[in-house]
Amino acid sequence: MSQLVPQASGDGMVPGEQLQIGTPFEDARVNVESPSTASDHSSNSDQDYFNDLAPPAKHELFIPAPPGLSRESSFTFHVTTRNFFAWMFEKPLVGDRLGDSLLALLDRMNEFREDEDEDLEDILAYLDSQEYTDFRSCPDHAIAVLQFAERHELLDLWRDSFCHCAGMNDDLQSSAEFEFLSRQTRALISRAHLEMNLRLEHAGRSLGTFLEDDLSGAYLGLAAGARGHLDRFRSFLHSFYVGKFGYWPPTRANQSSAAFSKSTLKSMYFEFRNLYEYLVDSTSSSELQSNRPADGGICVFQNVTAFDKRRKYASLPHPLPLLPEMPAQAGRPNTVRKLFKNSQAMKQERRAAALAALSAATNPSDVKILECGLVREYLRFEKSWTLLEKDESVSCSDARKVRWLLIYAILQTLISVTRAPPEVRDTEGVSYPLCCQIAGTPPWDEDVKKAAHKKLTLKQKLLAMGEQEMRKAKAQQDEQQLRVGLDNNKGIPQIPPLQLSSSR
Repeated sequence: MSQLVPQASGDGMVPGEQLQIGTPFEDARVNVESPSTASDHSSNSDQDYFNDLAPPAKHELFIPAPPGLSRESSFTFHVTTRNFFAWMFEKPLVGDRLGDSLLALLDRMNEFREDEDEDLEDILAYLDSQEYTDFRSCPDHAIAVLQFAERHELLDLWRDSFCHCAGMNDDLQSSAEFEFLSRQTRALISRAHLEMNLRLEHAGRSLGTFLEDDLSGAYLGLAAGARGHLDRFRSFLHSFYVGKFGYWPPTRANQSSAAFSKSTLKSMYFEFRNLYEYLVDSTSSSELQSNRPADGGICVFQNVTAFDKRRKYASLPHPLPLLPEMPAQAGRPNTVRKLFKNSQAMKQERRAAALAALSAATNPSDVKILECGLVREYLRFEKSWTLLEKDESVSCSDARKVRWLLIYAILQTLISVTRAPPEVRDTEGVSYPLCCQIAGTPPWDEDVKKAAHKKLTLKQKLLAMGEQEMRKAKAQQDEQQLRVGLDNNKGIPQIPPLQLSSSR
């Protein structure tokens, strides 16, 4: 945005200068082509030949500033007038600051036009068309639109720009718009930025050990066999990411912070989301009553619910995995079969049944999921564990549950540091985080606003009903006066009712 310096006379403007839309201007005198002339530009060659015979039609329009304004106020008035025509012709705004220009433009639209709701819709569409709502790595746009949304209490637009401001917090003071933010909004931005950094650091430390502390014995009660399998699965994940990055935890851009880079977090999120979708029971629900009865062993629902509550995460819609169903004969050998359980045939039969059950308890229909490197390596891990001499103290079903607990917890941790609020529209192409907490926002009270709107609506209805009743009563009174006359003391004779005679 450019600062305009007009050539001014005593009243702030130079007479005779003309405003060209989209360029710096010296006056509010506008040359506007007529609609007919604009349509002629799209005509064919024959029409162009006849149109060239006459000069283009132009209408000169002068909108003076209100009397009594100072030189600076007069200039601001003409800037807003210019911006009004810039909105009409879909050109960029000019002025000292974008925030002031937006607010002044809407005020002028309300002054020149009748429907304020339509004005608001039109200026929001204009903001999108001019890409003023593209806040990515642009503090000027983010702060200006934040002020605009706060003034007119536009919740979604406010939260969209607010999250970008929180992510760009360190760069906001370089913007000329920053000093015009309210103290309350500055405090909210600083708090959201600090909370986001702390959450990223905690997630980095947790993911570096694959949630060794979060799923320790203090929070997750597992038998020795299940705990050993959890450690084995954690070692598998460590080996996978060492093979992918060369080391684990990965190198951090800021050595003083434990937070992972945004690209690393995003890559891990997509991998664990694919693994989650490959194993999830899509019929399960976050409501306990909607799930099928537990089959004994480790209670997955109770553990994932406790983890979400402890970390203040919103539960995933499907919290349970698909579980392998082992044949009764293969899962529990009878007494005679136990005598020969070390035989090679028994081992092969048990392993084949376990592999078939594990393969059946998956969602292999999506080819893109199977193309994920982590999913492919997980399948190899599950197969190799099944074919090994395994301890009978952990069943095939409980082993799947243990792996699911770690997968679910890691995915929830990644969601908390990669997913932006739903109001944020542009999330790609930014280097800063957008996982902003919006609790305690906006600075105005939405409940009070809604209650005031309902109260105003009710008041308007009552006023409308009252006016209607008053008009009705007035009409009845006029009709009565017409029939019986006014008071005789006023000297006005009574008017007899009109008698209609029927003709035969």
